[in-house]
Amino acid sequence: MLRPWWWALGWLLLITIMATVVHAFQVEWRRELIGRYWTQKYFSASSNLPDVLVLGDSLVGSSFPPSGKQPKLFGEDYSWANLWLARGAYTDFYGLLSDIPLHAKVILVGQDSLVRNGIQADPRISIKLFLKTLVGYIQFGPSEKAIEIGFGLSKHHCKSRDESRVSEVVERLSEQYSASEPLSPDAILFLSSLKSIADRVVVVELPRAESLNHEVDDALISFRHRLSVQLQEEGVSFVTLGESLPENYYCDGSHPNELGKQVRTQQLVKLVQEILSSTR
Repeated sequence: MLRPWWWALGWLLLITIMATVVHAFQVEWRRELIGRYWTQKYFSASSNLPDVLVLGDSLVGSSFPPSGKQPKLFGEDYSWANLWLARGAYTDFYGLLSDIPLHAKVILVGQDSLVRNGIQADPRISIKLFLKTLVGYIQFGPSEKAIEIGFGLSKHHCKSRDESRVSEVVERLSEQYSASEPLSPDAILFLSSLKSIADRVVVVELPRAESLNHEVDDALISFRHRLSVQLQEEGVSFVTLGESLPENYYCDGSHPNELGKQVRTQQLVKLVQEILSSTR
């Protein structure tokens, strides 16, 4: 008869194998589903492809309006697409744009999505997203609504700003800013692929709240310099969009609330219009 600890070990091994399989499946499934969603939403008509692309994570999603609601944000002559994912990384955009006959005037990439490895690095997040997407498919079938619910594209990303949450963000940012080379070789290759389909590629930092940035001030200044040098070597521009805003412009110190979104959107319009004017 097997001893109880053998049973426990067997169950632990089974759960680990199942989690690994779901994690690997979710990474590929996520890329396939979201690629199909974006293609149908923004790239289905080759005669009406966007002139401006904004790529990034939930900081991008909460800083700027959905492009479907404000399609002429940069003027009547220019269309745009705001492609973002919760915890999105550059790996989520790999392959998507290479299959589309696109040549944009401007592609802006959120800084955070370039310096993280995405859900591949965290099985807990990938399994959670898998379950949410699966529930969305059961409820709505393979529709846009299922994707928007499963990937969080239909809600504002704000978390509580308690002390433990602040400590968690500060620890994560400190680790991120301490990297000697902010961009991995794969991230640099991704930027190179964007340069082949756009007149101008710009990496954009979206500053967090003054109180939060103050906690990592020296590390942030050094990180900005190293990132700027790396990007300059690759022929890619780096822009910090405005300054850190007061606390009441954010819902959690990182993601802007509606007041912060208005400010960031105005800054985005100004930046893009300046770039468009310089590339005419």
